[in-house]
Amino acid sequence: MDFTLIIHHLRKRLSDSQVVISDLEREAYSHDRSPYFGPVSLDFIILFPHSESDVEFILKTSDFFNIPIVVRGAGTGTTGGALPVTACLMMSFEKMDRILEIDVENRVAVIEPGVITGNLQREVSEIGLFYPPDPASLETCTIGGNVAENAGGPRCLKYGVTRDYILGLSGFYVDGTPFHFGGKLRKDVAGYDMIGLLVGSEGTLAVITQIIVKLIALPLEGPLIHCAFTSYDEAFFALNSILTSGVSPSAVEFMDTACLKAIKTCHGIDIQDSDHPAHLLIELDSHDAEQFKKDTEIILDILNRSQSSVQVMSSASEKEILWKTRRLISRSLKQLFPQKISHDIVVPVSRVSTYMAFISQLSIESGIQIIGYGHLGDGNIHVNILIPPDCEDAHIGEILTLQILEQAILLKGSITGEHGIGVTKKPFLNLMFSEYDITIFRGIKRTFDPKNLLNPHKIID
Repeated sequence: MDFTLIIHHLRKRLSDSQVVISDLEREAYSHDRSPYFGPVSLDFIILFPHSESDVEFILKTSDFFNIPIVVRGAGTGTTGGALPVTACLMMSFEKMDRILEIDVENRVAVIEPGVITGNLQREVSEIGLFYPPDPASLETCTIGGNVAENAGGPRCLKYGVTRDYILGLSGFYVDGTPFHFGGKLRKDVAGYDMIGLLVGSEGTLAVITQIIVKLIALPLEGPLIHCAFTSYDEAFFALNSILTSGVSPSAVEFMDTACLKAIKTCHGIDIQDSDHPAHLLIELDSHDAEQFKKDTEIILDILNRSQSSVQVMSSASEKEILWKTRRLISRSLKQLFPQKISHDIVVPVSRVSTYMAFISQLSIESGIQIIGYGHLGDGNIHVNILIPPDCEDAHIGEILTLQILEQAILLKGSITGEHGIGVTKKPFLNLMFSEYDITIFRGIKRTFDPKNLLNPHKIID
């Protein structure tokens, strides 16, 4: 595409540093962390708005020239939601990264979409407040990206996902018309739930420029319990016993031997009893120090009935080593298996052991290593297909993917819990929804975006 006229128009308002067309920059912005091997376009302009008025101008430019626009956060997505699959304008929010207000009285923060999730958490914790959602990439991912994907994380077990903390959204429709939904309100049922619709819509319906997030009182940090089991069955039995015990852990994470071997190989981190086949990380927090003691005793009583090795970590440094281990799993597996294909399927918690047995059997039958780890406390399993470099079957990933997703649906689950649809999961949307459902989705898309300019070819066509 000849961008000459568009660039000339953009530079009437934006500075040279806000309109980037270098090949080096475009290559860096042409991918994310998704296992997407399809075509992408290098025919795009990267735009860095500094203000809402910049965003409005960019959208009106997109609308006037009928050129698609893709909004990008930090590029940590895993389903290709921010990929330029066609010639477009790419709008990166990394310069709109201000925490505009922390309102202690109303327990909210007003922020721009480029704010790093971990930075927000640290900022509010200094005044005794807490923003719970904690994606694995929290030190690099942005709140805007979290809103686009309805991101989760380990603490979702107790505290919920991103959508549960969004009280207000402001931004622009595709033609630059502004909108404002919600506010510093705990209750608001006027009209349709537009916030609920926009959260998780992956930039396909509107562009969000300001976010009001709910904050809660900062809990006291409790111990992190690491338990290494001699079998998967022991781990799943203990998991179910904990979740039905009346205790409310803030997180229950699962790892297996393959995960820990990859981390040791790539990063030199070796935790206790890493040769045991199944591991749980159980985190506790509370506003009552006495509650820690009671909850810890209940959990330890459950764990001590199993054939397991138990560690109770109380110091920040000890806990950080274990959480770092958990956060490095995906990166380590990707380093060892560049063709790694990951899926974040969800099944009812009662079916977790059934699903894990299924992927174990599928791995044996296919001869391809398939592992599952992650947020087993809420049924969100990160399934990874590890295709070796010498694999001669070019379609094995597609074949196994279909079986993995179909089994999740068979168990009344979902094809994605927190990573979204993007381009990599789009071919499988019909596994979950009828053609009539998808027709309704298309109608919603057309109402918001009649010319299909906002993040086209994502979720639905």
